Amino acid sequence: NVRVGIQNKRHPMPYDPANFSLTYSHSHKQTSGETTVYEREDNWRGALTYTWTPVFKAWEPFRKMKTRSKWADILKRFGLNWLPQNVGFSTEMTRNYYELQERDMEDLGGSQLPLTFSSQFLWNRELTLRWDLTRNLHMNFQSATHAEVEEPYAPVNKERYPDAYAAWKDSVRTSLRHMGTPLDYSQSFSVSYQVPLNLIPIFDWLNANANDTATYNWARGTSLD
Repeated sequence: NVRVGIQNKRHPMPYDPANFSLTYSHSHKQTSGETTVYEREDNWRGALTYTWTPVFKAWEPFRKMKTRSKWADILKRFGLNWLPQNVGFSTEMTRNYYELQERDMEDLGGSQLPLTFSSQFLWNRELTLRWDLTRNLHMNFQSATHAEVEEPYAPVNKERYPDAYAAWKDSVRTSLRHMGTPLDYSQSFSVSYQVPLNLIPIFDWLNANANDTATYNWARGTSLD
């Protein structure tokens, strides 16, 4: 896990290194025995996370109005946030590969059974945005994409199957350039507004709130070849 704590403390900038966090891990397991030539499994995980929380003053064009009238409070307290409160993005890749080579125990010549293998390569991406446009208007947006990096159905073993390995690399590169094949996608948007009736003298005893939420979900269906 790598994170550099370099940041402009007074005015955090979107390009500050502290906004980024990088994670990488790899595990490998290999065994062999009387009935197996070898059995191995590899797991990879890489992730990049970005988050930016700007520090700024809201634009308040009427704050210095020279009047003591309470009717002007709704204007004097108006402030527009020209930047969001928080922006976040994360991308994660995980890959699993399993390979098993068994011995043919009925063949005294030491022949081997067909190779057994499985592979999965996933790419997940998420985006979050929180923006309070004013003191009373709040918005939140979230989206998530789960995708699969397309791989040919072939063992990924450079030493034993160099041609299949070359085809695998070409397929993976092409799929990565196209951001993978989406498996599912979801997004949500919510907005809330507190009507500033309490700043109007004749309605200072009233409160009113409005809220709305919209969601969208999509999942890839079964493909028929």
